[in-house]
Amino acid sequence: MRTVFEANFFGTIALTQAFLPLFRQQGTGHIIQISSQAGIKATAGFGVYNASKFALEGASEALAAEIAPLGLYLTLVEPGPFRTNFAGASFKQAANRIGDYEATAGVFRNRIGQVNGQQEGDPAKAAEAIWQVTTSANPPLRLPLGKIALASIKAKLESLRQDLEAGTDVASSAVFD
Repeated sequence: MRTVFEANFFGTIALTQAFLPLFRQQGTGHIIQISSQAGIKATAGFGVYNASKFALEGASEALAAEIAPLGLYLTLVEPGPFRTNFAGASFKQAANRIGDYEATAGVFRNRIGQVNGQQEGDPAKAAEAIWQVTTSANPPLRLPLGKIALASIKAKLESLRQDLEAGTDVASSAVFD
């Protein structure tokens, strides 16, 4: 867990802190944070990665609001599956496997290796999309990349909408009269 957080969260934050003083000094700059669709919607068997990207999403969203008045931008890139080595040799799995989770986390673990090299995302096209955002006059906070990322994020938004609607009465009742 610590290794994943060191790479995906703490390392990213440290790098951001290193060059933010220069951006503030020059009054211009655009931070690109590589997040993931997994930073928006969690998947059984991928919880540690999800958590590291959720943390990056939260910190980056706050930072974007803090630096906007300084003329600085931040964009969270939220790719779905791309043909990189992510699902191949670089994918690390937990050493301990608990049989009770075979029907949930085990399904993901078994599937990840099968998709390696067949992902929908083209890294060169992703790089071009990211470059276009950096040259935009009004860049977005979030940049989902790929059809699977779009579908996953839309599913999360729909789930949130349903939960909000179902819980409105209970939520509204939890205030002082």
